[in-house]
Amino acid sequence: MVDSPSTSSSITSFNSITDDDNDDAAAAVNYQVLDGTTSSQKVDILLEEINAMLSTNNCNVPNLVANIVSLVNLGSQSSSSKNNDRILLPTLKALLSSKATTRNNSRKQPSQQQQQQQQRPPSYRLAWAGSDNAICHIGTSLHKVPLARLQEIYLTLGGDDGKNKWELLEVIRILGPFPNVRNTLRGEVTKLMKLGDGSSTSMGMKRGESSISSSGSTREGVRMEIAYNSMIDGTGKEILASGESRVKYVQLDIWYASAKALVCTTVPSSENGDDADSSNNNIGNKDPLRSSTDGSRILFFVAEENLEEQLEKLRAA
Repeated sequence: MVDSPSTSSSITSFNSITDDDNDDAAAAVNYQVLDGTTSSQKVDILLEEINAMLSTNNCNVPNLVANIVSLVNLGSQSSSSKNNDRILLPTLKALLSSKATTRNNSRKQPSQQQQQQQQRPPSYRLAWAGSDNAICHIGTSLHKVPLARLQEIYLTLGGDDGKNKWELLEVIRILGPFPNVRNTLRGEVTKLMKLGDGSSTSMGMKRGESSISSSGSTREGVRMEIAYNSMIDGTGKEILASGESRVKYVQLDIWYASAKALVCTTVPSSENGDDADSSNNNIGNKDPLRSSTDGSRILFFVAEENLEEQLEKLRAA
């Protein structure tokens, strides 16, 4: 487990989790929803169960993947089969359009100075990654240099202008008497495409893209393209992409999106042209979430309500 000295929550990858039994073939449990609970309550129950599994030292990875799949399926079941592609895409657009706003919390005493509370765009913490390849797919890979250890990854959507911004924060610990390093990747979501029907929504810069198959899955999914055009390194220096050829494009398949969590998978190299997951180049026609019990392509994010506070604890504010 990638431990953080100042917070109990940290990124957990498959390579750092041990399976404490030999029942992998029977480990794909089906989540049994409770009668009389709302969809939101079911999501909360699942998220609590997933969080509890990630908090253990010997997490059963196949069961964890099965619960993440259940969360995705629960989101897809919120709509009828006829409207199955009408929930995820609008939700993603709403999250990407979120703006920082200020609201008034004082309604009882209007004559006094009104208390203001800053509403920040949605932020998430990478709670689990199925492999180091999946982490490198969206990040800088600088945690792989000697003496470096990845502490946390945070993601913020939207921003002050609410223009489809995507900001990824990496907190890396350097072994020895050195401060933590914070790298910031900034970009924007340039395209969203429903998996299966080939229809797309351009969010900014245009780039040619063909129709996408649903990889054998009937659930709702959206392919997202992110263009990284800026990086702020650990010294605070910003490095801008000089020209289109220096912009880094990253593709992710999104299977669940809400203010509470995000479930993504990396796109195989056979579909996006880069080495997103070289160990799984033959799984293009399989369910990307169940292609293997280790969930090597999965990136699971959970909501982070106190991003600035967490960065201060990590000495990376």
